[in-house]
Amino acid sequence: MAFIGFVVPGASAAPGDIHVDIVQQPTDTSVSALITGDPFDPTGAGDNGFVQVKVTEEAFEGPPIAVADTPVTFELAVGSGLATSDSFNVQTRYTNVDGIATFEPFCEGSECDDPLSIGDANQPFTTAYKLIPVATLDSETTVSGDPSAGFDIWGAGCKGNGCNVNLTPGTSSDTYTTSENVGMGASLLSLGGTNIVCPTQQLIFSTNLFFHATTNNGPNPGPVFLVSHISAADRKAVANNGNKVMGWCVGLKSKGPWNFVRQDTNGDAVTDPNSGTWVPGSDLWVGMAPKCPSKNASSKAPCIVSQTGDGVGGTFIRGWLPGGDPPRRT
Repeated sequence: MAFIGFVVPGASAAPGDIHVDIVQQPTDTSVSALITGDPFDPTGAGDNGFVQVKVTEEAFEGPPIAVADTPVTFELAVGSGLATSDSFNVQTRYTNVDGIATFEPFCEGSECDDPLSIGDANQPFTTAYKLIPVATLDSETTVSGDPSAGFDIWGAGCKGNGCNVNLTPGTSSDTYTTSENVGMGASLLSLGGTNIVCPTQQLIFSTNLFFHATTNNGPNPGPVFLVSHISAADRKAVANNGNKVMGWCVGLKSKGPWNFVRQDTNGDAVTDPNSGTWVPGSDLWVGMAPKCPSKNASSKAPCIVSQTGDGVGGTFIRGWLPGGDPPRRT
C-alpha cells in the first residue's frame, strides 16, 4: 500500500479506524445511464465529474492517511427508490495513491464497462435512491460509510441546449423539449404518494402520473415545450370518451398565472391543534392548462398552443409547461 497524508477532522477517532466517505455525490440521471456527479450527464465531463469515494485510516500521530489499492463498491440503502437487486449495477473500483476510488468507465479498445447505474425509475419527490459505499480491507473485513444524498432515476433524460426526451405511454408518445441549456428528466409513473385531480378532465391514462424536471429549479426556471400524441387506440380505450375535457391537468407549487386551486395531493394535510387552522402538507395548486395567449405564450405556462387531429383518429396536443418539477395527468 502507498500512503499520503490527508486531513480529515475526527476528534473521536482512534488510531487504525477506517473512514469510507463519498467525496463526489451521485446525482439524478435516467434509467440504466451512468450515474455521475452532474445531473443527466453520463459523460462525466461536467464540473463535478464522476462519483468518488475516499478511504482513509486514522494515524497514531498526525492526520489520517490515504489507503490505496482497496476495492470499493456500493450497496443500495434499505428502502431507497424502487430498484430491485437485479436492476442495480455496480462494478468494483480501486483506490489510488490518494485513497480515491472513481466510478468512471474502464475501456479496452472501443468497449467500456458501466460502473454505476440503476435500471428502475423511482417516484421523484416521494422516494429517493441512496447508495452506501463499502470498502473491502481483506477477505473478512469490510467497512461501510454513510449513505449518499438522495437522488432520482428518471425514465428518460438529457442535457444540453434545447435537448429533448421522449416517453411512450401505451401506444402514445410525449416529447419534452427544453428552452434552455439545462438537464432534464421525465418519467411516467403509477399513482403513488402524489395525486392531482381536475374534475372536468377526461383522463386517457387514468392510473399514471407524468413527471418532468429541469436542473434549473430556481425562482424562474425556463419553460418546457411538450408535444403529446394521444393515439386512436389509447383514446378509444377510455370509457365514455368525449364527455369531458381532454387535456393537461398540472400541479404547481404556486397559483401560477391562472390562479389554480390548492389541493392536498398526498393526504397529509392536518389542522393545527394550537391555531385551529388548516396546515397544508405536500399540497400543490392544480388546474387544467388553458389555451395559450397569442403573444409570449411560454411565459404563461402551463398552457396549450394547439390541439389537432393526426389524421388517423388520434390527437396532438402542443403547449408549454413550466420548468422545475410539475406533475401532470393526461
